Amino acid sequence: MEEQRKDLSSWLFFRSDDEASALLSQKDTFASPPVASSGGDSSALNWYALADLLYSTSALSNLLSQEMHHKNSKNEYLQTLLETQDDDAATLHLFDSTVQYLSWSNDITSSFVRCIGQRRLVRDVITPIVLIESVRRQTDSHSDNSWDVLARNGEPLDSLLDEIPDYENDDVGEYEVWRGRFGLDRNTNYNHLLGVASSFLSLPHSLEVLDAPELSTTLWSLAQIYNPSHQIMQLKRRTLQQPQRLLMRAFMKRLRKYSVKSSACGSVLVQAIWSADRLIHLLKQQDETSIQPFLDVGLRSGEYGVLRELSFPGESTINICDATLAYETPQHGNSLPSVLTDVLREEAVTMFHTLTNEIVLPPRIFTSDTTSSAERQRSKTGEIKLHSLSLGQAADILHAAVSLNISTANITIAINEIITYASSMSHGALRECNSSKDIARLLWSLQRLRVGEGRYNNEGRCVQLLGERFLALVNHRKRNSHRISTKTLVTILRSGVLMYSGESIATKAILEAASLLILDFDDEDSNAGEESELAPFLSRCNEFEVSNLLFAYAMAKRFDKDVFMLLTDQMLEESVVESCTPSSASRAMWSSAMLLSLSADSANVMHNNEQTYSKASEETFLRARQVDFFHQLGGLLLTSQLRPADVSCAMWSMAKAAYVLDKGIFDHLAALMASKDMMEKTNTRLVAQALWSCAKIEEYDESFLDVHQYDESIKDDAMIKRMGCVDRYLSYLIAHREKLTATQISQTVLSVGRLRIADPFIHDQLADTALRSKHSMNAREIANVVWGFSKVLYPDSSIIVELINEVTTTSKQNECTSQEASNMLYSLGRLQIRDTVAFVSLNAIMMKKLHDATSQTIANALWAYDMVELDPPAELMTCWARDKLGMSEVVSQGEKASQPDDYNSESQCIDF
Repeated sequence: MEEQRKDLSSWLFFRSDDEASALLSQKDTFASPPVASSGGDSSALNWYALADLLYSTSALSNLLSQEMHHKNSKNEYLQTLLETQDDDAATLHLFDSTVQYLSWSNDITSSFVRCIGQRRLVRDVITPIVLIESVRRQTDSHSDNSWDVLARNGEPLDSLLDEIPDYENDDVGEYEVWRGRFGLDRNTNYNHLLGVASSFLSLPHSLEVLDAPELSTTLWSLAQIYNPSHQIMQLKRRTLQQPQRLLMRAFMKRLRKYSVKSSACGSVLVQAIWSADRLIHLLKQQDETSIQPFLDVGLRSGEYGVLRELSFPGESTINICDATLAYETPQHGNSLPSVLTDVLREEAVTMFHTLTNEIVLPPRIFTSDTTSSAERQRSKTGEIKLHSLSLGQAADILHAAVSLNISTANITIAINEIITYASSMSHGALRECNSSKDIARLLWSLQRLRVGEGRYNNEGRCVQLLGERFLALVNHRKRNSHRISTKTLVTILRSGVLMYSGESIATKAILEAASLLILDFDDEDSNAGEESELAPFLSRCNEFEVSNLLFAYAMAKRFDKDVFMLLTDQMLEESVVESCTPSSASRAMWSSAMLLSLSADSANVMHNNEQTYSKASEETFLRARQVDFFHQLGGLLLTSQLRPADVSCAMWSMAKAAYVLDKGIFDHLAALMASKDMMEKTNTRLVAQALWSCAKIEEYDESFLDVHQYDESIKDDAMIKRMGCVDRYLSYLIAHREKLTATQISQTVLSVGRLRIADPFIHDQLADTALRSKHSMNAREIANVVWGFSKVLYPDSSIIVELINEVTTTSKQNECTSQEASNMLYSLGRLQIRDTVAFVSLNAIMMKKLHDATSQTIANALWAYDMVELDPPAELMTCWARDKLGMSEVVSQGEKASQPDDYNSESQCIDF
């Protein structure tokens, strides 16, 4: 026991300030490493001992921090050794005091880093700083002097800054006291030590000493140390300065060398890729916000802590500025050259390609005697480093590709290999994955790399297997659903449906897992009262997450009444509504309208199976829920702080849901969408959707068409303004007609027909565009285009016939429904086009699918035959007479009820 106490005590050289002064050398020329005196001052530590002290203190502090909530014999034994209950504070103070001494001047710091060498600098200084900062984040909230505590106590940051003493005229030391109160000296010390260390590690002879794990670990450590999420207040924030930029460039270039990368394992290379990507991201944030750290004021010596021109026996004097190649003209004096973020990004991209190829491709074949034994063995066995990675590490590679904006064309082979590996059961990465966050990151990266478009091999199978693994994790943790975060579920679900929208086997398991979590009630709490109705998992979701869950189900075209009710209930919670952003409100309204447009089929199934709710009562109930939903969220849209997608989709949702109670909100959105600023940011899809919405809303005003067509004097201001917006939408679409897709052309022509836009120029431009795009249009889109032209009595019958022939003479006739054929027949009748071939062909389509035809569909077809004075087929008359025996005034009812089903109205907006 006494021996163990002695060993552990060697870690803890002092426990108070009085003892600390006895352990540190007070004076030294620093031309050579300090040594412990053989005389009376035998307790003084040399540089090597101080490096050991940093390493040991950080390890002990991390151990105590991990076990602070778990009392055991080991933890109690350590407390006894420390003779204090404030374990973290004691070790943190010891670590900070050591750093303070080592960073007192450039001479001290330069002597220290040169003495201990490159490898110990990485192991005993840089890596321990990461550990100690992790511990500090856990204990910082308990410090009375921390900035975040002051902020929580209500003291505004500006008032604290106003109290800063004058640095230049500080005769009584008030500035130093102020710095110590808020921990700024500590950050200055750390920045100085890291700056000198980075300068030393960037030297050519330093790079030759370090291997791949050490290079990768250093980059990873910098990414952790300078992560702003680990630095709560701006005055405590550290920023990447020129020494760190030079180190990044030197290390990334070094890692690309074959002798370095080939000897490294896959996990080391992935860590380097992740770290470089993260550091570039931090630099971009730093540049965008122009962060100028306050703690730069009053640095003791040199702005960045530059390595001094010192040498030890056997080492030549090297100037860091002379040894480092500059990208720009060096600054004045003995400062470091400036390295731009864009240049570092290019280096990171180059390193990404080099290391990724090393990971995913088979090794080279070597026969040279100079090749290392490890390389020859790997070449002989054909070992691929990718096969040693976990699913999370594979996600790191793809995430870096997305973050660095690397073209998918340049990494298609790598992505294919990673997808194949992730979906392979033989390697075990998927089977051994127990982290839903890793699955979320991988799916997010795959979606950003445009998986789902058929670019890669087995991409659908990969998404399916990832979803099934997530479902297995959910089933395993069903009784502990709190272990799966709401953010993770939203990321997985949203990524999956964006890759594979609609009903797809690829997302089936993901949707099942989401439904399990959303419907996962706590049996003990379910009987406690009305306040416990929401599932525990769903109750933790904020407005952004709930709206995205609704969005995902809408994109998947999956309506589940129970899920829908729970999601909308949570969205209407008072706390959620109060924090709801206009963007989330728009997303939730769009999703609700889309889901309820699917509910009719669900209601039919319930009615046919004689379940609880009848079709009529179900639709009435859901309609009432939707009106309440829109009423509570609609007011949030009365703002100009909206994106074009938010505006267009909110308009679509109100039009689709026939929500006319708050038409002022719709008119506000229509005017906002038509504004000059919005038109400069939008695209044809959003404008076509807004145009369709305006046309649909006008249908709900029973008097609009009659007023608009026959009595211009009594149109109200809202109608006039709305038509002004329509004019601007059409002008935009005509100007960008070359970019219109088949769906957008269909929407536009359909809207022009509904609004009776009597402008021959617009008609001709749209007709020409539709004719050139006819091969890419399906039967539904062509039917809507023909119907729209019939409503404005378009005179060019040849274009109408040519569009109809595109359906009747190609394979599109197989996908054409009886409703679509009836709409085209109706259009021919309205335009008085007596084309016998077209009538015969469309009638043939109807007769093949007569079992799907409604009585109104047949009535419209019969009306068309009558309008062009053609005899209708006997079968058509017989079918209509049988289904609607005794129905009269077919012609007039056909005209009145001839609005076609708007198949394309449900165009999906997916850029929320």
